[in-house]
Amino acid sequence: MVNSWDFFDTLLGRSTGREPWRLFDLVDGPDFRPLRQRAEAEAPDKTLAGIYRQLALITGWPATRLERLKIREWELELAAAYPIVENTRRVAAGDLVVSDTYLTSDEIRQLADRIGLPAGIEIVATYGGKHHG
Repeated sequence: MVNSWDFFDTLLGRSTGREPWRLFDLVDGPDFRPLRQRAEAEAPDKTLAGIYRQLALITGWPATRLERLKIREWELELAAAYPIVENTRRVAAGDLVVSDTYLTSDEIRQLADRIGLPAGIEIVATYGGKHHG
């Protein structure tokens, strides 16, 4: 039997709790959060790379700073991740993991590996996909 799972808050928890935007405060202080959230809202490409391209347009910051911030955000995302064990232990190869996220399927795979999910799961990651069919 194949099961489908939502990724965040079902299989993966974050040390920021159910407020993942708190991670943005850790990237570059509390003044960074509203800029990062605005960039996500306005970005035509709803991936982490696309959000940072929009952040460049909003702030005019140099590419080196933006790349450093994007790397820091990803490192913090990895560090904040922990398995929700009562659910992760039930995931089997062939199961489907679905997430509405700005992260790519490859990035979700890295997080899945970090929390010990099996290699044979299928991952579908889209921004707003569950809400738009």
